[in-house]
Amino acid sequence: MSIDHSLTLNLNQWAQSNSGLVTMASNDLVYLSILLGGVALLANLVKEISASSFSPALLIQQMKQAVVHIAVPVGLAVVAGEVISMIVARQRPFVDSQAIKAIFTHAADSGMPSSHTVFTIALGFVIFKVHQRWGALILGLALIAGVARVAAGVHYPTDIAAGILLGTLVPYLYFKGLQRFSINNRKI
Repeated sequence: MSIDHSLTLNLNQWAQSNSGLVTMASNDLVYLSILLGGVALLANLVKEISASSFSPALLIQQMKQAVVHIAVPVGLAVVAGEVISMIVARQRPFVDSQAIKAIFTHAADSGMPSSHTVFTIALGFVIFKVHQRWGALILGLALIAGVARVAAGVHYPTDIAAGILLGTLVPYLYFKGLQRFSINNRKI
């Protein structure tokens, strides 16, 4: 038995008597991360716009730019995760082992990497660049949700680790690319 399977089995046995908590952590923390990301984005925009230059039109314009700066790297990470998932056809734990029970209903599709983890880690990474406290909170929630998804029997720990790697690497490369193609700190 691999360490991946052993960890999943042990967490899953605990989760069977804590299914409500595991289900909430597995799914709802992703929605909470989105909400916190939006709050962090809005708080940062309001802070950047001085009281003398504030206008609803300026706020909307800056919100559009900020949303693009979030949506593009997060979207690229999610797409990369989906491509990898199609290439690496890895069974989910509840399909792979009769000893592991799915805590909630889930498709028996490929689980490598965890798309929930890719998304929330990428979101946390991007928000961290703007506001470290909010970004760290989102990253923490992403890790808790990842462990909960292992406990739920829908991912192995390595699925979560791959999601963390991809959710960090793609936005990092995106922002490095933007830096490389900027002139006098002005984005092209």
